Amino acid sequence: MKKSDRSVNALKYQLQKKLDEVRVAIISGANEKLPQLFIELEDEQKKFEEIYVIRKRFYHVFKHYVLGRSPDNK
Repeated sequence: MKKSDRSVNALKYQLQKKLDEVRVAIISGANEKLPQLFIELEDEQKKFEEIYVIRKRFYHVFKHYVLGRSPDNK
């Protein structure tokens, strides 16, 4: 689970960094860069969502099947 947490955090950081680039481009008036930055931002968002959903699904299965069947939960 630690590796998954690190990858989610790394992707979250990359997504935030790309969002900051878009904000700077908007504020500075660099309109020619915006289409490419929005494409890159969308790609980063998709990567983050895929990993996050996988992690969430894994945790749900783990919680249901492993923790739900432990002797302490009877």
